[in-house]
Amino acid sequence: KLIEVDNECKLRTFYEKHMATEVAADALGEEWKGYVVRISGGNDKQGFPMKQGVLTHGRVRLLLSKGHSCYRPRRTGERKRKSVRGCIVDANLSVLNLVIVKKGEKDIPGLTDTTVPQDDVCQYVVRKPLNKEGKKPRTTAPKIQRLVTPRVLQHKRRRIALKKQQTKKNKEEAAEYAKLLAKRMKEAKEKRQEQIAKRRNEENRSQANKTVKILQHLSRDRDMSNHSSSTLDFILLGLSSNPQMQKPLFAIFFIMYLVTVVGNVLIILAIHSDSRLHTPMYFFLSNLSFMDICFTTVIVPKMLVNLLSETKTISYMGCLVQMYFFIALANTDSYLLASMAIDRLVAICNPLHYDVVMRPRCCLFMLLGSCTISHLHALFRVLLMSRLSFCASHVIKHFFCDTQPVLKLSCSDTSSSQIVVMTETLAVIVTPFLCILFSYLRIIVAVLRIPSAAGKWKAFSTCGSHLTVVSLFYGSVIYVYFRPLSMYSVVKDR
Repeated sequence: KLIEVDNECKLRTFYEKHMATEVAADALGEEWKGYVVRISGGNDKQGFPMKQGVLTHGRVRLLLSKGHSCYRPRRTGERKRKSVRGCIVDANLSVLNLVIVKKGEKDIPGLTDTTVPQDDVCQYVVRKPLNKEGKKPRTTAPKIQRLVTPRVLQHKRRRIALKKQQTKKNKEEAAEYAKLLAKRMKEAKEKRQEQIAKRRNEENRSQANKTVKILQHLSRDRDMSNHSSSTLDFILLGLSSNPQMQKPLFAIFFIMYLVTVVGNVLIILAIHSDSRLHTPMYFFLSNLSFMDICFTTVIVPKMLVNLLSETKTISYMGCLVQMYFFIALANTDSYLLASMAIDRLVAICNPLHYDVVMRPRCCLFMLLGSCTISHLHALFRVLLMSRLSFCASHVIKHFFCDTQPVLKLSCSDTSSSQIVVMTETLAVIVTPFLCILFSYLRIIVAVLRIPSAAGKWKAFSTCGSHLTVVSLFYGSVIYVYFRPLSMYSVVKDR
């Protein structure tokens, strides 16, 4: 019901009141006695709906937070000299909306004595047609703005404050959780590192114990080996253990040694004194004679000393040195015999190019190559023998330190050493032997093509002595060394 108030004094009871405040309406007249109304809204003189603020008879009291503008906001900025929307700027009211909260003593005609049905405002809403291509035509209605009261604003501010507090609390809890998680991860990492360090220490300790045991075992083996090699010498039995045979054997081998040395020295002097003998064939022959002198000197002098001595001993290092030079000089003889076979092949099969092929520089390279390969092979064999261990027995049933008697004497596992010895001996010995065999096959084919018998005899006589030496040398080598250790017989080999 619309009621016009002609006396401003009746409205003073609504001054200094907030929106949604319940006020006694006795001041409006006798008919309002006992009624209680609630201020729900209104309009000021400018026509703005009262959404925030209070009714005053003077200036307006704004319900705005500190720092907010007191001017009405616009899209393009703020327009000054305008009140905030919904605030009363003076005591003149245009419309004041009141809602009856408590009914008084009397009915107010047209207000409380009749029941007015609630109007359906949807039929008065102006709808805007919205047509889109390919879709059904429809209409849209404008959104109804919710009434913003001071209580709503206060609730909104409270929600924002609570949200900020919750956000701050969440951040603090997240930071505390991250700090605690980092602490726990650090503790777990330290614990894991301690476990790893402990496990490594245990592994190192166990490895150290194993190493100590191995070192003790090696030290014990080394002590046994040292006891057998350094403190006790090897005993060479020689050719015969009969004391009555020692002096005759000494005389025989001494004479043979002198004949060998004197004969080879005479060959060397004859070749070097006659310039007509300065050819590749006699160059290899003189070097072969020198190697024979060294080869016999390595073995025979020590054997002669042992024949006249009662101890018949040789030191561990002396045994290895004798073995080294014996193998090196024997292999050098083998390669020199192969070089002489190549020389005979070139001389018989290609005599016109003999001086070009067998020039002095080429012969020198062949000699140096033979010595180098032989000494490397001997060094490898001696290093292999030095790794063997010897126990109680130190008696070598031979007249010098050869490979097979030393392997037979060792108390360690010699199967791998025997395989290595057989393999590398085969590789070193067979190579020059195949070279000699190939050369003589070529020589035989070339000699058979010579038409005259005198020419054939001359060619064969040139190679006869060399072929005899090759047969004796390689025959003895194959018989002694190319057999398993189980078939080794000391008596036969001596």
